Amino acid sequence: MYEDDRMINSSDDRTPDLFDIHLETITDHRVAICHLVSAITDGDDRARVARRAGEILGRGVSRAMIDAWASPRREAHNLPAYVVPALEQAQGRRHITDYLVAQHGGRVSYGTAATRAALDAEQAELDAARQRIARRMRELRTLRQRIGGDAA
Repeated sequence: MYEDDRMINSSDDRTPDLFDIHLETITDHRVAICHLVSAITDGDDRARVARRAGEILGRGVSRAMIDAWASPRREAHNLPAYVVPALEQAQGRRHITDYLVAQHGGRVSYGTAATRAALDAEQAELDAARQRIARRMRELRTLRQRIGGDAA
């Protein structure tokens, strides 16, 4: 067994919910993705959206492509995964990412919420380290008193 295998198979009691995943039974997401593309582009000129997404991607995206990706009737024209980040960035909407993560029982934090979550996790680690140090200091004081040293 390799060291990496032990790490993969070890449990982490600090994050028990990390592996508490409830998968949906949906196997065909095409229609849902089409509706999400439509929602992402709702209220905007799709030609303009296509232009912005194309600039982000560095390759051509047309209004016709977006129309096809948004149409459940155009089964042969599924949204390529590599386009999702560009489309979402162009619109400032993350409907598809949120949907995909939710299919695995998760949720995504963006911007200040993500920063706050990271800071809270760091603070929890710092608090735990302080508690360990304080406990160890008490143990050392007790040991010093037992051996007749200075308790201060």
